[in-house]
Amino acid sequence: MALPEPDLVILFRVLPAGTTPSTIKKQKIDNATAQYNRLLQTLKTGRLNAVGRRGEELGISWSLSRLPETLLGALVYAERHAFKLARIPLNAKSPAPSDLTAADRIRLVYTYITAVPQDGGLGIAKELPEWDCIESITALQSQHYNSLWLQEWTTHRVSLTQVTSLSKHFGAQVATYFSFLSWYTTFLHFPALLGGIFFILSRSDRYWLYHPLYSTLIVVWGTVWVQWWSVQEKKQEIQDGFAGDHPMPKNVLDRRDLPITPLNTTQPRLATYHEGDQWYHREGRVLLVGAPSVLAFIVMLGGLLTSIFLLEAFVAQIYSGPGAQVFPLVPTILFSLLVPNFVKLSTKFLEGMTQRENHRTRKGWDRSMALKVWALNATVAYLGLCLSAFVYIPFGDSILDHLGSRLGLIQEAAASSDLKAKLNPERLQNQMFAITVTQQIVNTFMEIGLPWVMKGVDIARGKVAKRTDKKLSHEDEKKSEGPEAKWLVEVREELKKPAYDVGTDYSEMVTQYGHLLLFSAVWPLAPVMALVNNIVELRSDAYKLSTHHRRPIPTTLRQTIGPWLTSLEVLTWLGSCVNGALCYLFWGAGTATGSHLSRYTSHKSVLRSALLSAALASHGYFVLRYIIRRIIWRAVLISSELGDNIGEDVGECWTGEKSVSDSEFWHRDEGLDDIARLKKDA
Repeated sequence: MALPEPDLVILFRVLPAGTTPSTIKKQKIDNATAQYNRLLQTLKTGRLNAVGRRGEELGISWSLSRLPETLLGALVYAERHAFKLARIPLNAKSPAPSDLTAADRIRLVYTYITAVPQDGGLGIAKELPEWDCIESITALQSQHYNSLWLQEWTTHRVSLTQVTSLSKHFGAQVATYFSFLSWYTTFLHFPALLGGIFFILSRSDRYWLYHPLYSTLIVVWGTVWVQWWSVQEKKQEIQDGFAGDHPMPKNVLDRRDLPITPLNTTQPRLATYHEGDQWYHREGRVLLVGAPSVLAFIVMLGGLLTSIFLLEAFVAQIYSGPGAQVFPLVPTILFSLLVPNFVKLSTKFLEGMTQRENHRTRKGWDRSMALKVWALNATVAYLGLCLSAFVYIPFGDSILDHLGSRLGLIQEAAASSDLKAKLNPERLQNQMFAITVTQQIVNTFMEIGLPWVMKGVDIARGKVAKRTDKKLSHEDEKKSEGPEAKWLVEVREELKKPAYDVGTDYSEMVTQYGHLLLFSAVWPLAPVMALVNNIVELRSDAYKLSTHHRRPIPTTLRQTIGPWLTSLEVLTWLGSCVNGALCYLFWGAGTATGSHLSRYTSHKSVLRSALLSAALASHGYFVLRYIIRRIIWRAVLISSELGDNIGEDVGECWTGEKSVSDSEFWHRDEGLDDIARLKKDA
């Protein structure tokens, strides 16, 4: 017997997490019953095969949906007609039914189910209050493809052909991330070689530490890499026909001359978008409410991190009262308890703020939210290093003296030499080592090893629960020899896994890039460690995606990293400023001539000179960026031409008749039985 092949699985949760049947009202269950019936009815009205199955726990069901083959052509035709109306060239990105890849099929069906009716969809969106029981909509992993992919990915060099295969299976977002990571790793060979040379030179002569030549070359490398990727994205958009915005004409459903409702898959509207909101209202909310809110959270987070830094770097060094032995642990404990929770609460608040900005498309919402979250994460990632470089080392002895006197931690005036002896001159190098070596090893374990540990814990808990509790039984599991029963067990296990968020992986790589651009002059081996990490990361991320996460839903045809390109641009500019200041302050430290910092006696003079160096480096960066971008643009884009295929025919509308699967699987629904049992228990 052939196993069912659903396109999507809709996870339907009656009981909110952490509740029991005895604590939930029967009205809630009645509403869930009506919503479940409406879900199946909407799917079947949209001519999809749909059936429900019980989940692992009572109150959790899932609905499997599949678009019949006879209707797939109509969906492709609807998308191609939307492309025509939006004046998008009808190239290979809008395929014929016979050319559909696995990612194209899932993308079309997902958009058809979740898009609002104005965009040709069924309007089943979990963000809407009428669908509040829908927890997620996901696709099932292909274990056969994943095993072949991992075998090829781990035994051969990553190639363009493999990335193209990823695009056909997982979609443009995942393929673009692995393409970005692969090219970024390739570009890292130059700074790794450069860093290795300067590290060897600095071991014998500290003259080569913080050397302007290294800082200049690392900023030039970063500028070339970011501009090259930016131009490659633009070239890909031109080739695919997505250069610029392609809005759908308004009131397209009022046109009676269209043979079918167009399916807007390029920029589908968010289900929560409110029509009639003027553009200046939205921009006003972003500029007058959103931006100040983000800035306020950054200031509060910066104040928290600075306070912890002062405790760890200064107070812990001079405190000699009760508990002096354990006091150095206090800053670490405070950081672990306060910072993650503050970022989590801030992110939740900013999500609501982004929702109130009323973005029309998911692309706009994701971009706004990603930049907000990145601003918080960048503050956590880089502020500690900035404080060490521009506060601890230049003014550490003065701060120690001031804090000791004000807090009464120093009973008598200490000599300047005694205070300086308490400072760690290798603090910056130690921090960079911890970030580029220790932290990356820990991150790899958290992504790959920890899920296996947690799975073992869950298995152990399950065995204990089976001895003490009555577990939910499944009629299909009694036939353990049946392939369908085994397949259902595998589906239940897969639905326990978390959803994959490609933004998390982008954030990790962008943060690493920032550390290299801003502070690799402190420890030139940092690019070498980043290269080694990324070679492993290419494989570990593939393993993580195929083993520890659900299959991501492809939602776009655009091959772009989106807002993360803006983050790379900002970090490259900041890198020029920070490197200019670092070179001015510390180049020559430990040599006979000494650094500029050692020659100053006034703190104001040090700050003024360092800021001037950063400003000059910033202006130099903008000139460099313009020259490099022009060169790359000429070299890469000038030969790219876009054929105008707008007038191409959209093809024949293959509608077919309403199709119902003959398989018994699609006629045996268990979701309502599960909800009825829950109502009885309640």
